[in-house]
Amino acid sequence: MKSLLFILSLLVGQPAAAGEGGGQPSAAADAGLTWDERVSPTDRAKLARFGDCVVRVYPEQAERAVLGWPIAPKSLRILYEIDTGKCLKAARIGAERMRIQPVLMRYVLADALARSSLDRLDTSLSAQVPPLSHPTLNEAVYAPAPGEAFDAAQHSLKAKLKASFANLVALSRLGECAVRTDAVKAVALLKSEVGSAREDLVFQSTMVALEKCAVGSAVRADKLAVRGEIGAALLRLTDPASIETRSKED
Repeated sequence: MKSLLFILSLLVGQPAAAGEGGGQPSAAADAGLTWDERVSPTDRAKLARFGDCVVRVYPEQAERAVLGWPIAPKSLRILYEIDTGKCLKAARIGAERMRIQPVLMRYVLADALARSSLDRLDTSLSAQVPPLSHPTLNEAVYAPAPGEAFDAAQHSLKAKLKASFANLVALSRLGECAVRTDAVKAVALLKSEVGSAREDLVFQSTMVALEKCAVGSAVRADKLAVRGEIGAALLRLTDPASIETRSKED
């Protein structure tokens, strides 16, 4: 089992060693979807309890960070202001002074927010909502400034950061597509207990939609990220005014 000390410092989207994790769903080779499971079911369940706690204690900050990111990625700064110690302890994660990286934390909170709202979400509205906005990759951020030249190490680092952000964008789009393709299964996935056998079954039944949504793009995914993006997409598609409000605030 991977140590939570490592998980708490993990930035979702970075590559992991081959063979790590387990229980990942299968994916067609030509689907554009690579399953890269890095967090054990037991540890994901702990993170889910942590997310439930943060959503209860800091509901406004959690909602602004989750719904604001697609329009203004800088909204993730809100997550740095949350005192996570109490909830880490409540979730029985023995690293109260650790900080969960914002991207990972956003997935956990998006899942928790959506689960807490499922009874009042009207998925029929999603068909009436125009395409959602997603973060865009700014090539200039990863290129040398005028008159600057990257050495090999800088070039490698920028390339990794660019690939990581591009994958985050692809995951964001994947979440929207999965909800629009089959909202019933998207809701069923979030209703399934994190790390449970039921969750595995629902993921398997959702793979056709996920593979279809990934066609034409390379997406590296894991269960934590997919649940998070599906949760965020459900919230945005069933309450489109929320994202507009958060984007103006941020």
